[in-house]
Amino acid sequence: MPPTKPLKTKVSTWKNYLRLFSPKTGRISLVIPSQLPYQRGSRVPVLVFLPQGEPLKAIGIVLQVVRGPDGSQRGLGITLQGVNREEEARIELMRQHALRLDAPPEHAAAPAPAPPRMPAPAPVPAPEPREPTPRPTRPTPAPTPPAEEESLLPPVRRQTASRTRAPQVTAGAPQVPPQEEVPEDDSDFRYPHPGLLDTPANPDIPIVGMDLGTTRSSVAVVENNEVLVLQARNGLWDIPSVVGFTEVGDPVVGIDAREMFIIDPTHAIVSPKRLLGRRYQERELEPYLAGMAMAHSEGPNGEVQVHPRGKTLSIPQVCAPLLFSMRVMAQEFLDQQVTDVVLTIPVSYDDYRRRAIRDAASLAGLRVLEFIEEPTAAVLAHHFDDSFRGLIAVYDFGGGTFDFSVVEVRRNNLEVVSTAGDTWLGGDDFDLAMASAAANAFWRETKIEIRNQVVRWQRLLIAAEKAKRELSFKEQTILGLPDAALTPEGSLALRYPCNRDQFNEICAELIERSLETCRETLEIQPEEVDTVYLSGGTSAIPAVRDALTEMFGKPPRMAIPPERAVVIGAALHAANLYQKRKGPSR
Repeated sequence: MPPTKPLKTKVSTWKNYLRLFSPKTGRISLVIPSQLPYQRGSRVPVLVFLPQGEPLKAIGIVLQVVRGPDGSQRGLGITLQGVNREEEARIELMRQHALRLDAPPEHAAAPAPAPPRMPAPAPVPAPEPREPTPRPTRPTPAPTPPAEEESLLPPVRRQTASRTRAPQVTAGAPQVPPQEEVPEDDSDFRYPHPGLLDTPANPDIPIVGMDLGTTRSSVAVVENNEVLVLQARNGLWDIPSVVGFTEVGDPVVGIDAREMFIIDPTHAIVSPKRLLGRRYQERELEPYLAGMAMAHSEGPNGEVQVHPRGKTLSIPQVCAPLLFSMRVMAQEFLDQQVTDVVLTIPVSYDDYRRRAIRDAASLAGLRVLEFIEEPTAAVLAHHFDDSFRGLIAVYDFGGGTFDFSVVEVRRNNLEVVSTAGDTWLGGDDFDLAMASAAANAFWRETKIEIRNQVVRWQRLLIAAEKAKRELSFKEQTILGLPDAALTPEGSLALRYPCNRDQFNEICAELIERSLETCRETLEIQPEEVDTVYLSGGTSAIPAVRDALTEMFGKPPRMAIPPERAVVIGAALHAANLYQKRKGPSR
């Protein structure tokens, strides 16, 4: 028997209610956390809880079963098809009530009458601070549906280090003091903060290190002379650099945004750092923008703008939720407000791109005390390794950029001999190469070009990344994409078997491109380098390590996990700044 229990979701404000229950309900998509065994295409009852807690009955169709990394069901992606017949009149009355609350103050001098069958709104937030401000993913108005169904997106279980915590700071917008009113303007997406960046730095608050990575981001602190890379809520050491926007315009990041991207890539973006501080007309951007499902355009100053849910956002505004989520992780761990940060950047960042990432940090309520270049941070992270002496090379291959540096170590002094980088070479390019190979094989078999279908192409890139990771510890895998194409005979699935040797051949040109940057940077023979350290997740690919061994005549070292080297170095640099700020007398 199919389940008959309704799915439950809620709207936290009347403005969100207006957006959800427009006169033409039926094209609104939701992701509702649920383990109910509904199948795709199922017609399901939905209870939508209003701001005061009373539910409305609606009808939806299941579009997607959302699963977590372990394969377990975490939620259902649905589209609202309408409401129960007996609710139609009530829906419209609720809309009229919400419209009165949303009216300008001069047209709302008299209190709005209470809607039928509901108590008069006790406190109703009107108007809200600037919309769309990211709200906590787990708001707690009362009464409320069950805790596991509070969010429109699947909840993420918290697995951070054990410690007595202050009241939880939830991801969303920084908390705005009640007396601070921000003018509402849907065209301007900001994260208001209570003037923290306008106040002098508190010397007693630690400075944290953050790595806003192209594909993954992380944050670390130094506590009791120990570097701690903080865990995200799902227990991982980093969060995917993916930002999505719900049907009411709220941003979500990390795993939740990645799952949203799989369902609807037109309202989520992966690797937004690639666009940070870039000009829309840059020739290098053309392939990236051509494959992006989210609507985009050129801004008034030549910058890139994106348009999720019909809004217009700059790239710093898109990146700000990622930085804010890391700020929340640090605040939860330290049990105190965090505002000061050391941020990592690629060596090739110019002043314009530095200003863009500083703007993103400011929107997240963070003050950037210093930038540290990623290979320099990796050098600091390996400073205590026994082999850290003589001429040191750092091969930093991240998700979106490649950097290479040579450092000379003399006693306790470090001197950077040379450094260079490639801003358009990273793990994303390996995903692209593998997805292209699969798309070519699919075309040869079916004569269907999947790259012309933006949504399916983005999903294929996600599948390619998964296959790439599997080939780092498996000899073979299958890159699969169900429903890769629709034909009169039905849907076609893409199935591309690939072994490690094939993958190495597909990506050989990318690896050689990184080695060419190394050769251009070196002013000596590769054999004269004493130690080569790996940094960045892409450097863990076996073919990369083999190529470095052949070039330098010695295997590279991984004294610490390569994907954590940069953020650990940022945290160490932040700790040095913190000690200097406190001074010897403190």
